[in-house]
Amino acid sequence: MVANVDFACTFISDPGHGYLIVSRQQMQMLGLKEDDFSAFSYKNNEIAPTQYALEEDCDYQVFWRRAQERGIKLKITEEYTNEEHAVRNWPSIHSIPF
Repeated sequence: MVANVDFACTFISDPGHGYLIVSRQQMQMLGLKEDDFSAFSYKNNEIAPTQYALEEDCDYQVFWRRAQERGIKLKITEEYTNEEHAVRNWPSIHSIPF
C-alpha cells in the first residue's frame, strides 16, 4: 500500500461517452499494463507524457479499483463538451506498442 498519494486525473465526457485521462506514470505506479484494458480505451503517444483515455464502463473501474487497493486517492476534475471529444481520434490502446 502506498500512503498519502493522490493522482490528479481528468474525467472527460461528450454526449456519447466518458473517459478517465491518466498518465503512463500513473499506470506504471499501479502496476497496470495496456493489456489490462479493452480496445475501447485510447492512447496518445504524440504528447509528453503519454496519456491514456480509459473508457468509463469497464476500464475506468479497473484503474479505480487498483488505486483503491494501493491506498491511492483519485483527485478527479471533470470536463464536458457538447461536441465529440478529441480522444475519440486517438488510436486504440492496443494499436501502438508501449
